[in-house]
Amino acid sequence: MNTFGIFNRPGVLLFIAIFVGFMLRVLLLDFIPPGFNWDEASVAYNAFTLAQTGRDEFGRSWPLIIESFGDYKTGLYSILLVPFIKTFGLSVFVARFPNVLVGVLTIIASYYFARQYFTRQLPAALVALLIAISPWAIHVSRFVLEWHLGIPLTIFAGAFLLQAKEHPKRLLISAVFFASALYFYHSLRLFIPLLLLTHLVLNKHWFLEHKKEVVLSAVLGFFVALPFLFSAFSNNIFARPAAVSIFNVGNAGLAREGQYRQTVSHLPIFALINNTPTVYAQEFIARYLAHYSPQFLFTGQLQASPRTAIERVGLLYLVSLPFLIIGLYASAQKSTERTRLAFTWLLLAPVASSLSQDSPHELRSLLFLPIFQIFTVSGMLFVWKKVRTQNKLLQRGFVVGIFLMYLLQLLFFLNRYYLFYPEETALNWQAGYAELVQQIQDYEPFFDTIIITTGYGQPHIFFAFFGTIDPTIYQQAIQDQNAQFNGRIESLGKLHFAEGSPSDLCQPNTLVVTTHRGLDQEFKPFDTITTLNRFHEPEPLFKFYASSDPQIIATCTQNSTL
Repeated sequence: MNTFGIFNRPGVLLFIAIFVGFMLRVLLLDFIPPGFNWDEASVAYNAFTLAQTGRDEFGRSWPLIIESFGDYKTGLYSILLVPFIKTFGLSVFVARFPNVLVGVLTIIASYYFARQYFTRQLPAALVALLIAISPWAIHVSRFVLEWHLGIPLTIFAGAFLLQAKEHPKRLLISAVFFASALYFYHSLRLFIPLLLLTHLVLNKHWFLEHKKEVVLSAVLGFFVALPFLFSAFSNNIFARPAAVSIFNVGNAGLAREGQYRQTVSHLPIFALINNTPTVYAQEFIARYLAHYSPQFLFTGQLQASPRTAIERVGLLYLVSLPFLIIGLYASAQKSTERTRLAFTWLLLAPVASSLSQDSPHELRSLLFLPIFQIFTVSGMLFVWKKVRTQNKLLQRGFVVGIFLMYLLQLLFFLNRYYLFYPEETALNWQAGYAELVQQIQDYEPFFDTIIITTGYGQPHIFFAFFGTIDPTIYQQAIQDQNAQFNGRIESLGKLHFAEGSPSDLCQPNTLVVTTHRGLDQEFKPFDTITTLNRFHEPEPLFKFYASSDPQIIATCTQNSTL
């Protein structure tokens, strides 16, 4: 690769990776992804309430874990967002921008990890470049993903773990980063202990020779994680993992059904299959192996949700596939601490995700970063060693060919992302609520009661965010109303969050907002908010009905006389 001058300047290549990565993550940030989903709104509004009152939406002072919709998110993103809101105000762009910085930090962390892995700057810079242009890494950096910071923290921790072989005291720094990552995400809370335990077993002789550093690191990591542990035990943080796990009634029922059929058929031999542990093991293995399938990694055919992936776009570029395979083969021929850690990381990354129902999952699989890119660059280097002995024309063709193939696939991703993705996923991202809140604010002076549909989810959080409702009013509203999983606000002043009906319009000065389905066909909405569509005729999203409509008044009068 020395045929090209830029490869003699890996620092420049790293700068290009950071700059390109930043631009791909920040351009049109408030437009793509479209809308602003309720999880984003919840995290951002909690940051707003912290900025205004020092308490979250439930009135808790600077919490490490925020209850949100009963899924108990990390509160650290909301806390980190506070200075941005104090400086620039509350908006979609401001809420998402810190995650852009986390995405850039992931590029830097990946470079640092690869620098320790390869012990050279050039391959490390190439890994950073692959992360910078990765559709996977780009997309997750463009919306509010409150636990995303746990990924670069884990990558940095892995890098310091690699350094510890020659600099044992770096083990303490690694422990601090690993312990800090535990604050952010459930998957990391399983992955990190498994990674460290396996690494300890595979390198037990080194750990036995450095007992002092190991013990100090364990103690230091424990004290760093202690506030999280206290918060975890005082909050029901495992409600969400339990709700989405494979250990649910459905799979247990499958085992019972099999047991019933084997009993009726007098075939006790099938008891080896029809039991709960076997059913769970089958579910886990199928999901685990799916994480390595080409359909999931390269073609975008196994997508958990339109919000987490782009249709027809894989998590990795297809051009990476041959280099990834070669890199895995070449790395398997070596038996070093670095390769053992990389393969351990590769094999353990999908374990937590495989325990969930909607698996493989693009977000839960982020733990793979930057290992796929490490092995891909390993494959490139392996091939380059063969090519570099050939003439310069072949060398140039190899480098230019790789560049053009990656550029073509990047353009394909950007085409899908900017021209198709917004319209295809607008409903998944709850697009239209910003417009709804603005319309309601315009109509509010003219009505005494406003009923907002709950047909699309959690409308109250959008009114809190886009309407910048006074946190003290919102906090009091939560205290005054009954606790409900996934939504505790039933009303805010004039606003009532429920499914409206024609009878509601018989009350004077009432506004009812429905989903696109509307009320009875005989009633015509006086206003409509449509779906996002830049290229074709948009469809109705919200419909507005007023009790002052003459047709509605006539219908109500007729019904009252019957």
